[in-house]
Amino acid sequence: MNYKVRIAIAEPSVIIRTGLLTVLKRLTSLSMEVFELTEIDNLEVLLIKHRPDILIINPIYLDSNTLSALKHNNRFASIKYVALQTTMLNIHLLKQYDQIINTTLNAEQIKEIISKLIVTKDNASSFTLSEREKDIVIAIAEGLTNKEIADKLHISTNTVMTHRKNISNKLNIHSPAGLILYAIANKLIEIN
Repeated sequence: MNYKVRIAIAEPSVIIRTGLLTVLKRLTSLSMEVFELTEIDNLEVLLIKHRPDILIINPIYLDSNTLSALKHNNRFASIKYVALQTTMLNIHLLKQYDQIINTTLNAEQIKEIISKLIVTKDNASSFTLSEREKDIVIAIAEGLTNKEIADKLHISTNTVMTHRKNISNKLNIHSPAGLILYAIANKLIEIN
């Protein structure tokens, strides 16, 4: 899939906002679309309009009650919230965020944080599956048992079961029928 993770940056300082935007755009190994939210007086409207997967925001914009309300609102629950720490802040406020980026981090550290968020997104897509995991999904879609999959791929049955568990966790799909639909939707198999 060519899905790009949408990342919104909300920060009042144009220097910090532009600097982070530049760093993120240089991380070409990550498939993402990065944009700025410059007028965030009505944050909920902007989140509906832009539908980011990750919101990097200076916590001065979100008190703990507003952040909690966003996380518990079905429209915004799938967004990962990253605190962009530019000043000393209350540690209890920062703990409510999924991750923290501060101005002392280098590009590699920021890349690592974003990569973790991409992998843990609830709507993880096929780019999170390894080639072996894709082989397992295809075999499941073909109706093979764990033993048959193990024989076909020359691995142990325990390894197949471990892969199935990892696939279920990554995709949040817990049935063979769901994996078949996933395989069809992501063109891992074709319907004749």
